[in-house]
Amino acid sequence: MFKTIIKYFLILALFSMPALALDKDEIYSAVKEKYGNLDCITVKFKEKNSGISGTLSAKRSNKYILELNDRTIVCNGKRSGTTQKMTTKLLSAILKN
Repeated sequence: MFKTIIKYFLILALFSMPALALDKDEIYSAVKEKYGNLDCITVKFKEKNSGISGTLSAKRSNKYILELNDRTIVCNGKRSGTTQKMTTKLLSAILKN
């Protein structure tokens, strides 16, 4: 999972740099050198058309937390689980009454 996130980050960095300044191998090497040794990464994202936004935090040990508009997905490296924010709010309200 962490390697996949780094690959997407490298692709994003590739498209955010001027096309004529460096070739793809130079860009990849520069980004890998700068960010390749990270143990963890946090990325905020927003998709304009669908309105999906959130935060992805990941570690090399395949642990991650993906927080979206309506749910949170957590993985401890072996198992993953999902909680929905409306469900959590509803349960909290029920338990308080």
